[in-house]
Amino acid sequence: MKILLVDDDAGSLRGMQLALIMLKHDCDAYSDPVEAVANYLCHEYDLVITDICMPVMNGFALAERIWGVDSTSKIIFISGYAAEMMEKQEAGEGGIFLQKPVDFCQLKEVLDNVFAESELKKGTNLISDSDSR
Repeated sequence: MKILLVDDDAGSLRGMQLALIMLKHDCDAYSDPVEAVANYLCHEYDLVITDICMPVMNGFALAERIWGVDSTSKIIFISGYAAEMMEKQEAGEGGIFLQKPVDFCQLKEVLDNVFAESELKKGTNLISDSDSR
């Protein structure tokens, strides 16, 4: 999977990037969310993983910009602040939420589920395309 990773904390960014590489994913990592959004507009990604608490633009604002371009984009939110994540889940915000520090096995499971879901949709689209011929 091609993943856009955004986290203003250099240690968290590098750790998550290494985990994604170990899981055999192609990952573009950014510490600046504004730069990440600009990059998103120029490339195709299967998934975005973003920290929630960042200066200049938080993860929810980043998600809104990305969903403004592609409302079907898959986004995983990560945060060390559980209360913030719970608020957004209760409010019905889209996306998947993971607590920092992110457990490697949990990350793998979530990514496997996202990948399986996207493969299922691709298969459904292929069937629909062939039915219309």
